[in-house]
Amino acid sequence: MIGGYLGYYYDGISNLDSSITNKNVTNNYYFGINYAKCFKENTFWGVTGSISFSEIKSSSNSNVQSTFQSQQRRNFNLGVFERKYYPIISNLFVFYQAGIGLNINNQTYSSLLNSNNGYGINLYALPGISYKVSKKIFLEADLSNLINIDYAHLETNNPNTYTRNTFSSTIQLPTQILQNLNVGMTVIIGK
Repeated sequence: MIGGYLGYYYDGISNLDSSITNKNVTNNYYFGINYAKCFKENTFWGVTGSISFSEIKSSSNSNVQSTFQSQQRRNFNLGVFERKYYPIISNLFVFYQAGIGLNINNQTYSSLLNSNNGYGINLYALPGISYKVSKKIFLEADLSNLINIDYAHLETNNPNTYTRNTFSSTIQLPTQILQNLNVGMTVIIGK
């Protein structure tokens, strides 16, 4: 089973005032891939990996001074998961996926002697629904952030070093489920 995603996000904000102009531009690129192998009927074990890069540019111009700052963020994720399919009716399945992941992140600023480096561990479980379009192609939808348990460690240097450790656990409420709905396609390779 192979799946994945490729994406781009842009956000531009401008404040044009008679005495000052502020502009903020965000570009975010991300790519991820999942690979799994079927070990018994309707049960897959797999690995997942993703990379994201974002750059935020901020500028301010006034009659007195001009400033410019850029910020870059890099995230790398690697994990393992199990996915189990349950048939409902012909060509329609529900599934659950559970896994654990490790992420490493880095953030740097151009105009400050400041950087953030960290890592995190994530346990998750999510439900989904799958429709078999053909022998090898499934259209799927899942609720990505239904249940999460996260630990994160962050070191900030500016020029002193500060560390921060956080632990969180979440269960999505029904009112927020559609905010985390993912729709995609999975391709089955082989027999």
